[in-house]
Amino acid sequence: MDINQTIEILRLTKFGAKVPLHHQHIRDNNLKKVTTDGYLVLLTNHKKNNSMKKITIFLLLFIVFAEYAKAEQLPDNNNKFGIGISYDFNSVVTDSLKPIELSLRYRLNNKHTFQIYTPLALKKTSIHNSNETRKKTFYGIGVGYDYTFYTYSHLNLFTGLDADYGWYNNQWDFHRIYDVYDEELPYKTEDIYLYWDKIKGMSISPNIGIRFSILKFTTELKISLPITDLRKKSYSYFKTRSVHQQSWATWEAFYPEKNTHDLTVQSNIKFNLSYYF
Repeated sequence: MDINQTIEILRLTKFGAKVPLHHQHIRDNNLKKVTTDGYLVLLTNHKKNNSMKKITIFLLLFIVFAEYAKAEQLPDNNNKFGIGISYDFNSVVTDSLKPIELSLRYRLNNKHTFQIYTPLALKKTSIHNSNETRKKTFYGIGVGYDYTFYTYSHLNLFTGLDADYGWYNNQWDFHRIYDVYDEELPYKTEDIYLYWDKIKGMSISPNIGIRFSILKFTTELKISLPITDLRKKSYSYFKTRSVHQQSWATWEAFYPEKNTHDLTVQSNIKFNLSYYF
């Protein structure tokens, strides 16, 4: 495998941000004892190891919570309403965003629980030594239900179904003011360029999980299989003017080749902490 093939695989495996690093390492001969294929394996393993570390940390917290529960009082199921916060290890839209979920829960009894939730995510990046800003946002609204089919002390095993609708926006902003020199008189020009990738769609997620409860607190680890129907559109907007002028010259562009409609199935792991009052 040559360098170009390796770089292309880096892009396809979502290591695009590491491509310049790969170039630099090859160019500077910093990888004298590592082949390009070996370097690709190192990057892939690094990504997997980061995911495994996060899962391990949450599992350890889950186990500590369970051990503490052995010495505490049984949960009080008379508390009907609760609020919760969840962390998604994966995203149905893009791997670069891991949303959190804020939820309002209603526990009908010790078997049936309902919830309304909203997933939220924000990532903003300013490019160093550049006039570029990139911002990714995701938000949505969803409802969920779970049924507890096994209970022992503080432990509950449950299965359920979640359904939500979400909006994802990947925005690239570019703004600059620069000097233009002509034969008559130099002048300043201002450019503003905006580009958007927009995705919206629905996700239905059958799930199964384990829950531990202590008094008014519950913690959950849930495995789900989201089935998503997503539509993507892209467009851009550009305007420019001479600084001494008031009016703008504008252009708008659409990209029909980027318009997609995808139906996907993937797996997800979610960790939740809730308080009932």
